Amino acid sequence: MLGGILEWLPNPNAGHRTVLAISGAVAIAGWSLLAFRLIRGWALSEQRSRGAFEQAMAGIGLIDDAAQWIDVNERMAALTGYSVAELRGMALCELLLAEERDTHRTRLHDFLGDTRGPAEYSVESRWQRKDGSEIWLSRHIRRVPGVKGTRARAMMMVLDISDRKLAEQKALEQQSLESFQFVHSPMALIEWGPEMKVRRWSRQAEAIFGWTADEVVGRTLREAGVLPENESDHHENIMREFAAGARDTIESLRQVRCKNGKFAWCRWFSRAMRDADGQLQYFFSAGIDVTELREALETVQEKEGQLRAVFEQATVGVALLDEQGRWLSVNQRVCEITGYSNDELMKLDFQTITHPDDLQVDIELARQVAAGERRSYILEKRYFHKKGHIVWIRLHVGRIDRTAQTPMRYVSVIEDISERRRMEEEAAEHRRIREFHLENSPLGVIEWTPDLRVAYWSQRAEQMFGWKAAEVIGRHPDDFGFVDPADHSVMDRWNHQVQIERQDFSTSTHRNVHRDGRTVWCHWYNSILYAPDGSIRSVYCLVDDVTDEQSAIAQLKDGQAQLEGKVEERTRQLQETTRRWADRTRDLSVLAEMMSSLPAAKDVGEANRIVAGFLPRLFRQFSGEVWIEDGGKGRFVHLADWNLAHTGPSSIGADDCWAMRRGQTLQVEDPRDPLLCPHTPDMHGHQAPHVCTPIIALGEVIGLIHLRWDRTADLTPDRTLLQSTSEQIGLAIGNVRLREELHRQALRDPLTGLFNRRHFDDVLQRRFRAHQRGGEGFSLLMIDLDHFKSINDRLGHDAGDEVLRAVGAALLQASRSGESVFRLGGEEFTVLLDDPAGMYLRGTSERIRALIEKLPIFFRGSPLPGVTVSVGGAHCPSDATDVGSLIRRADQAMYDAKRTGRNRVCFAGTLSEQGRRLAVVENR
Repeated sequence: MLGGILEWLPNPNAGHRTVLAISGAVAIAGWSLLAFRLIRGWALSEQRSRGAFEQAMAGIGLIDDAAQWIDVNERMAALTGYSVAELRGMALCELLLAEERDTHRTRLHDFLGDTRGPAEYSVESRWQRKDGSEIWLSRHIRRVPGVKGTRARAMMMVLDISDRKLAEQKALEQQSLESFQFVHSPMALIEWGPEMKVRRWSRQAEAIFGWTADEVVGRTLREAGVLPENESDHHENIMREFAAGARDTIESLRQVRCKNGKFAWCRWFSRAMRDADGQLQYFFSAGIDVTELREALETVQEKEGQLRAVFEQATVGVALLDEQGRWLSVNQRVCEITGYSNDELMKLDFQTITHPDDLQVDIELARQVAAGERRSYILEKRYFHKKGHIVWIRLHVGRIDRTAQTPMRYVSVIEDISERRRMEEEAAEHRRIREFHLENSPLGVIEWTPDLRVAYWSQRAEQMFGWKAAEVIGRHPDDFGFVDPADHSVMDRWNHQVQIERQDFSTSTHRNVHRDGRTVWCHWYNSILYAPDGSIRSVYCLVDDVTDEQSAIAQLKDGQAQLEGKVEERTRQLQETTRRWADRTRDLSVLAEMMSSLPAAKDVGEANRIVAGFLPRLFRQFSGEVWIEDGGKGRFVHLADWNLAHTGPSSIGADDCWAMRRGQTLQVEDPRDPLLCPHTPDMHGHQAPHVCTPIIALGEVIGLIHLRWDRTADLTPDRTLLQSTSEQIGLAIGNVRLREELHRQALRDPLTGLFNRRHFDDVLQRRFRAHQRGGEGFSLLMIDLDHFKSINDRLGHDAGDEVLRAVGAALLQASRSGESVFRLGGEEFTVLLDDPAGMYLRGTSERIRALIEKLPIFFRGSPLPGVTVSVGGAHCPSDATDVGSLIRRADQAMYDAKRTGRNRVCFAGTLSEQGRRLAVVENR
């Protein structure tokens, strides 16, 4: 059907004349016949056809086979803005929009040229009027048979549909807006039909009540089980009133049954939607969940009493002040912090006890709160205690708005942070000392890239070699003749150790060339730094100038020993400084819960679990994730997350986060920021505002705290709290690691590296208890150096220490499976060995004695006189049945060996009578 066609109507007053009219629903066959008659009449210049042509309500025109206008009526000229004369001979497609011409031109020419195809078609499109404006037209084209004497190939009728198109566009926009509001409204939205069955059920309704749209759409709320029985009747009565026209809007408070079986209280705002005739189309309701509000109102009386108790018993100060800053009400904690009694404070204002340097800032912030420019403020400032000393406080100030009965008030929460400030100052001082040590290290620090190009050149290196950092960065040592030609083989061997053998740590001593050409002997300590993928990232070298120690070949070993001792001592001093800094700063904390939990952790794993449980509660307003170092492997594994619909990767590398790479907190709010981290996008690839804070322990990044928040939320993390939290976590975990190391050191003798007397006592007790349980026997050897005092007297204590180290190393190296070696103190050593039947006691004792007798010992490059030992042995249970007796028997046997000539072995209960006589003579 066409939107309008030509129809012939007989006119009783005009004989056979006809009038042209427009009809909205006439058969297409009539259009075809009348179009042909009109063209023929037009060709024959029939007056009646011409009149109908001109008087038509639609635009009508004839086009030839080239799609050019042959003739048009006045209505066509009015629609296009051109005159009839201008349109004649104009191509039809010139009236179309430029971007649509090619498409329509092709279709029109195909239609006119294909006489066997469809005889007509209709299309809606935009035309461009003569004045440049656009108009929507519906054009209907009918191919007509040729009439002798005319070029007409088709007739076109055009109707103005601009109003309809505008109405359709507005309706579509309104529908899109309504759909968007229905989907994204924070309220629960429900649409019912007149029969009270649910038509639409919003996402927020699903979130509040748990019922999905599939479960309720097409059903009444009673059928779906959403309303309890006592509410269903009331609801249906209201709906019936709506349907009867008794009311159009209502506000009500009703219970709704959630899918999980609980009940939610909702405040509903309902409206009946009617058409222009007043007929009901549908109901629309918007609901707000007020369950928590009702519960809060029901408990307000109880809370008032509790609030007063909290006010009086709070561990922080709480105060109420008037607009001039005068104290109106304070709790006991405020009195304790300031030293003033309640009555004394009531006569003062906060300005009186505030430090002058902090007063103006405090007053200005208070003015902004009073003026409504800010809701509250937090300030760390100083009070003068009644006794005159300074008290540091953290002040939280908010406003209680004025009412008809009361003026505006300030409410202040006052926290005494004097101790925290003192510890922060100590921590800052310790950090300064540590940085001073690093900057003023007597060793040069040089970093090389894997292809041996300088990446870092310290100030000490500049002093040692004369080259400025800017002169050598990025250059190969051969580029500036850094290595003495005679030592190129040493450099080649070192490069092979790094690149091929992958030795994590190596040392070398060779000659380097100063900028002025002189030779500098250097000792190099080289460490490989690996990338997360296992490749070599760089090589760090500590360089010591040992030129003076190379003055003579004979003093080389002595010089090397002194250098190693110096490096060890300096390293120990640095470690001691770091340990003291960590010990003193690990007590810094603003959270009592973390301070009472983290320092008590037994190991790093338990500390990690404490962190994983604490952070979600501390930063519950935000979404967050925590990664922790994976045992020194260069990766950080996912430890915890909260409030996230989409979690990040299970592990990240240090290069995946700018905060870890820079070693400081990084906050990003602009998604175009170049410092965006790759681990932060959500499941849709969007970047939310976020902050990353590295967890640093002992100078190394061991983890990462990542927080993100909604871009539209007026809430961002407290950077001070976040930084303090990360520092406390780092300090606590560092302390745990140091504690584990100290535990290991507590069991070793520092001179020989053997187990000490304390560990010997523990092991001996465990051996004896195992013997009592299972009857397993064991042997004990007591070993004492012969004439050790004379070595100290003749050669000095340094030589004596070297003898003890050599003997300890020899005993440890010679020990076999089941043998444990200890140094009891002085020149006394002992060995515990698994020996169920005592059959290994004699052989082991003699093997140790012979080993020490042949042991070569050197001190400062020179050999020392040989040493011997006296060995006493005892077996449990053959020689003793308790620990004390076993030690005494073995010790007595050792003294028997001393008395009978030294450099020998004796056993409990086996000393010959001749030996006893010799011992008696010796004692006399």
